[in-house]
Amino acid sequence: MRAGTARPGLFLGSAVLALALVLWATGSGISFAQSSVTITGDVVNGTQGAEPLAAELPVLLLVSDRDGNLAATGQTTTDAAGRFRFDQVDLLEGATYTVGVEYAGVLYRTTLAATDLGQDLHITVYETTEDVSVVSVTRQVMVLANVDKDGRQVTVTELVRLVNRSDRTLLPAPLGSGRMSFLRFSLPSESSELIVQSDLPPGEIISVGTGFALTSPVAPGAHAVEFSYLFPYNGDRVSFSQNLLQGAEIYQVLVPERLPTVQVTGLEPIPVVNIQGSVYRAWEGRDFLPGEGPEIELVHLPQPGLLARLKNSLTNGALWRKAIPAAAAAALALLLLFGAIKAPRGTAAQEGQAPRGPLPDVSSELVQAIARLDEQYRRGELAEDQYRRTRQGLKSQVLAPYQAIQPEAKGSAAAGGPGGC
Repeated sequence: MRAGTARPGLFLGSAVLALALVLWATGSGISFAQSSVTITGDVVNGTQGAEPLAAELPVLLLVSDRDGNLAATGQTTTDAAGRFRFDQVDLLEGATYTVGVEYAGVLYRTTLAATDLGQDLHITVYETTEDVSVVSVTRQVMVLANVDKDGRQVTVTELVRLVNRSDRTLLPAPLGSGRMSFLRFSLPSESSELIVQSDLPPGEIISVGTGFALTSPVAPGAHAVEFSYLFPYNGDRVSFSQNLLQGAEIYQVLVPERLPTVQVTGLEPIPVVNIQGSVYRAWEGRDFLPGEGPEIELVHLPQPGLLARLKNSLTNGALWRKAIPAAAAAALALLLLFGAIKAPRGTAAQEGQAPRGPLPDVSSELVQAIARLDEQYRRGELAEDQYRRTRQGLKSQVLAPYQAIQPEAKGSAAAGGPGGC
C-alpha cells in the first residue's frame, strides 16, 4: 500500500493558531469591518461523573473571510462558571467564526456564520478513552468510481459513517506505545494512491497490515470518513477479503450503470440506488461484528482491446525480466546442442572407431551467468566495455570443451591419410 494524504475538515491546530495570533497582532490580514459584535458562550464537560472544569481554560477564536483567508483571531479564558467572552469582534459579511477549546489533548470547536453570532455558544468537551470499541460503523459503502480496462485498474471510493455513542472521546494511544487503539480500515492487495478525507481533527495516516489507520481523535457523535484508492486486476475478476475492523451495521458495494457487465459476489443484491441523478446497482450485507467482513469478488470486469494487451505485454517489466534471460539461455542451449551434434563427426566415426565418451558437461551455471549479465547490462548496471569483456570470457568457457575436440579430430584425419594411401 502507498499512503496518500489526509484532508480533515476545518480545524484549529496549535501551529495555525500561533501563526494567526502573530498576524492579528501585526494587523496583517484584517478586513474592513462593517461593525463589531460580542461573542459569548460557555464550556461544559459532557462526561458523566467527571470533575468540574477548572477556570482559566484557554478559548481561541479564528475569523475567516468569505474567501477563506485569515481575517482576525482572538484568545480568552473561561471563568469559574466555565463562561467566556470576546468583545468587539469585527463583523464581516460572509465570514465564518470558529471558536475552539483544547481539553485533555483534544481540540473541540464550533463554527458559525456571521449572521448566527447573536446567540450564546455552547462547547462540550469530554474525558478521553483508548477503547476503540466505543466507535462503531453505521454504514460503509464501496463505490466503483471507475475501471480502467486498458490499465486493468479499479478506482474505488469508500464512504464510512461512524458514531461514538459513549460520553468519552476516543484518543488513540501514542505511536510506538504498542497499544492499537486507532480507527483501522482494510484495503485490497496492492492498493495505491490512497487519499483520505474526514471531518475528524487532523491525525496521521499509518500503514497497518493490509490497510491503514487514523490517529485522529473521535468525539461522541456522528462522523464521516471518505477514502479513495486504486487496485489492479488480472483476467476478468478480482477477489479480496473486506475486513471490517470496526464492524458495520450496513456494508454496501455500488456499481454505476455505465459498467453493466460487472457483478459482485459475497453480498446480496438489493434494488438500484439513485444518488444525485446517477443510478447504481447495489449489493449489501448487514450486522458485521468487529473483525468480520464479506469475501468480495468483482467479476466480468472490462477487458483491454488487442492493441492495449500487446502494449501492456511489451512494456511489462516483469515480462522482460523473465523473457530476456530465458531467451538468452535458450539461444545458448541451441548453440551447445548444435556444437554437440557437429563436433564428434570426425574420422573416428568414419573409420568405425569406438565412439568417444560423453562430451564434457557444460554447467548450466555458465548459461545462467550470461543471462544474468545480459539482464544487468539491460538495466544499465554495467558499462559496455566491462559487459563485453565479461560476456566474452563466459562464452569462451562455454565453448572451450568443443574447441578442444575439433583440433583432435583434425589431427586424427591427418594421421590416417597416409596410412590409407
